[in-house]
Amino acid sequence: MSPRRELPLAQFFLRRLLLIYLALGAVAALLDAGLEYRAQRQRILADLNNLGLTVAPVLAGVMWDYQQEAVTAIVRGLGRHADLVEVRVISQAGLPSSAWAAPDGAQPAADLQVSLPLRQEDMEGASAPVGTLVMA
Repeated sequence: MSPRRELPLAQFFLRRLLLIYLALGAVAALLDAGLEYRAQRQRILADLNNLGLTVAPVLAGVMWDYQQEAVTAIVRGLGRHADLVEVRVISQAGLPSSAWAAPDGAQPAADLQVSLPLRQEDMEGASAPVGTLVMA
């Protein structure tokens, strides 16, 4: 019968402590990555919403005036934004519309999409819908 080799108590506890430390570190890293993803997603959505709110009145005006070239130019200009892979202007019947997609074929994420109504206001303050701006 061979003698049993026993671990010193300090070595036993250090090994357990190291395993616990590594497990907690992995959990903390995963939690941090999830929180960072959420923060980045919120930042991108806020940027896209602000961009849309900035350009929506101008876009609605050129759509109302039937300026197809201006609508296309605005949509292409929006497409230069680093976070966008698709821009679409869906118009009411008869008004100009346009679309742009990233040349590399990137597909938009469903949860990173902003859709804004486009409305044209007249001099008396009444507004009429002219379309929808969709950015992803």
